[in-house]
Amino acid sequence: MAPIVALLGLVLVAGGSVFAATKLDLVGSSAAATATPDPATGSDQTPGPDSTPGPLATPTPQPTAFVTPPPNEQATIAGELLYVRDGNIWKVSGTTSTQLSSQGTDSSPTWSNDGSRIYFVQTTLQRGLKTPFADGSGPRADTVSHYATDIMSMNADGSGRTRLFTSKFKSGQGYWTTIAMQPDLSPDGKTLVLVSDMGEVPTSDVDAGAVVLATMSASGSNPKGMGIDYVGEGLYTPLGHNDPAWSPDGKSIAFTYDDKGGGKGGGLPKIGIIRAPFKKHAPELSPKGRGYASPSWSPDGRYIAAERMTNNSRDIVVLDPKTWEEVGRLTTDGMSFAPEWSPNGDQIAYLHVDGLAVDVRVITLDLSGDLTRVADQAVTVDGHVQPESPPAWFIPAGQLTRPPDATREPASSTAGPAQTGGPATGGASAAP
Repeated sequence: MAPIVALLGLVLVAGGSVFAATKLDLVGSSAAATATPDPATGSDQTPGPDSTPGPLATPTPQPTAFVTPPPNEQATIAGELLYVRDGNIWKVSGTTSTQLSSQGTDSSPTWSNDGSRIYFVQTTLQRGLKTPFADGSGPRADTVSHYATDIMSMNADGSGRTRLFTSKFKSGQGYWTTIAMQPDLSPDGKTLVLVSDMGEVPTSDVDAGAVVLATMSASGSNPKGMGIDYVGEGLYTPLGHNDPAWSPDGKSIAFTYDDKGGGKGGGLPKIGIIRAPFKKHAPELSPKGRGYASPSWSPDGRYIAAERMTNNSRDIVVLDPKTWEEVGRLTTDGMSFAPEWSPNGDQIAYLHVDGLAVDVRVITLDLSGDLTRVADQAVTVDGHVQPESPPAWFIPAGQLTRPPDATREPASSTAGPAQTGGPATGGASAAP
């Protein structure tokens, strides 16, 4: 799945919000959306170890040489920053990158709140599953091949790999798989928010559940949809919600809101925010126009780093979630996406695409006045980073520096000269 997702992401300007395009259920050479039954229907969602055909072994990609950026262009990472390269999870601390997994099946890592565990998605191909509606009489095949996305965890050093949630389940006369992607753990360490198509098993090639926000416990139990509305119906399969991100206080979840309707048009996406107790079906939406995605909260909760999208470009900006004004534009190359704010507040990691190559870069900010970019440096330079997996950052409490001054007002959205050019070191100012 990883190469397919990477290709789709690059076609869509390598954005973080490309998950909806990855809903793949292969039937021969065709593709249809996958879904999961509502628990209320009574379907058995607890897969047994011996109750289904075994998965096809996923070949481990041949490793590629890791290339280090030149010293004067290399970012120095406080704490530990996760990224995904060739289907494997890597960790960089200081200027040293270490490979943590080697199966070639992994994506979307996120940290536990104490940095002891890493949660992530493992994708494997399940061949020859008997469908829930297999009776030999319909136009659909009685067996299908699915990409199963399981929620996993492992220790911070890559040991102790454990499956928490199995996306393959028994339903009716056969088996199906649910999408479970982009997990993010709540600050109290109890709840994972993710994107999923929990809700139904399709009965035709155009019947598909939407990919929307869902939650499950940190142990992988009690998965359920959050009931947030979406756009699209019938043949126009909803694109779905993406990129969920808990606020630092655990009282809000920001995410990319489906506003396209899966073929009906409707413009570029928005950022939505839902607030505790998370029972409201209509989220608060960024009202200043469309075109923002992939939110990441600043550690004090006052700002959101995001992608600023047009039809053919993506750049990193900083938003004030109270006014939805842009208070800083950090790139203008049109090929930058998937921001992740440092727990220290003074750096933002992001992904950058150049042709078919994707790498991790880090912007360093001067927080003494306006949001000013003082450096933009590379973490990787060999182009093997996976675009569907944003970076994830953890800094131990003992290494945290003073958080940003809570009394500092956001910079005016019209202040300062506009930054020009692509990634570079030094000197550029944040500006709209």
